[in-house]
Amino acid sequence: MRKFFSLVTVAFTLPQASGAQAMNALQQGARIEVTPIRGKARTGNLMSLEKDSLFYSIGGSVKSDQPGETHTASLALAEVKSVRVSRGRNHVIGLLTKGLLGTAVGVATGSLLGAATYNAADNRNSDGFCLVCTRGQNAALAGFIGGALGLVGGSVYGGITGNDRWENVDLRKR
Repeated sequence: MRKFFSLVTVAFTLPQASGAQAMNALQQGARIEVTPIRGKARTGNLMSLEKDSLFYSIGGSVKSDQPGETHTASLALAEVKSVRVSRGRNHVIGLLTKGLLGTAVGVATGSLLGAATYNAADNRNSDGFCLVCTRGQNAALAGFIGGALGLVGGSVYGGITGNDRWENVDLRKR
């Protein structure tokens, strides 16, 4: 267990790649997230980066053979708040974060359902033994079961999909 925490600590404390590496990754076809000064961030693939404009495709690959599959967008660099380039997906971080999220959702849902479905008459039996005697105990047991199911489901989903790793690119240094 100590090794696991050591590995997690090292993974989070390793220095991030420098801006020069991010600029090298900013090539045609790179997956980017563009945040304009006004509006929502959009993800797409870089088509070209000119002196004063940024051109990118939304909804598919730059190298798409089928027309109508991608939409192009452009922004003046003066209107760009930030640009981030994708460094790939990290499946371990996805497993951990989505597993924890699944656990939290499972505990909350299970507890609410356990408390809502409690019936005192159903829990009495002839020998006087009562595994779940109160509404709170029923909620705790259902929350535990829901949390376990959420942990498994979230971990499997997070391990498969992963989490994007993004790196900021300073366009003023070009």
